[in-house]
Amino acid sequence: MSPKDPRLFPRLLDATIAPLVDERDAQAALWAAGVAVQGTPWQGYRPGRIRLATAAAVYLTWLAPPEDWQADGALIVDDRRAFRWRHNDGRSIVDLLVGDERASGLVNGVFQEIGSNVAMTGVRALNTAAPRRSTLWSSRSKHMLLVDSDLWFEEQR
Repeated sequence: MSPKDPRLFPRLLDATIAPLVDERDAQAALWAAGVAVQGTPWQGYRPGRIRLATAAAVYLTWLAPPEDWQADGALIVDDRRAFRWRHNDGRSIVDLLVGDERASGLVNGVFQEIGSNVAMTGVRALNTAAPRRSTLWSSRSKHMLLVDSDLWFEEQR
């Protein structure tokens, strides 16, 4: 995979966020980005690490669910991580960091991976560069802007 491959950044972002989710430690994002790029074409690309750290910090600071939600592991869908969250009231969501990618394929993969046995409130397809363009998917074919839903957590911070 070349450094300019558009599939590389989202995968590296997933790897940057993964060790930080449980503690929601945005301050460690630059360290995590440095670890994530080891052995990849981005290893010597300092602006890339800064871009990854910034996107991870945006997610952990502004887009991740508030403290009354608990991280519940990750699903692997098409070599991407989808971060699961549970609330003590029974709601559960899955967060996909999609950037400018088309979300529908990844969202379908999440719904397929989870199956019909697990109750889920929705899949949030998050764009860290343009958070207000993020979407909430309640099924494989039904979605809305996240900012218009009750799972837009900005006011709860």
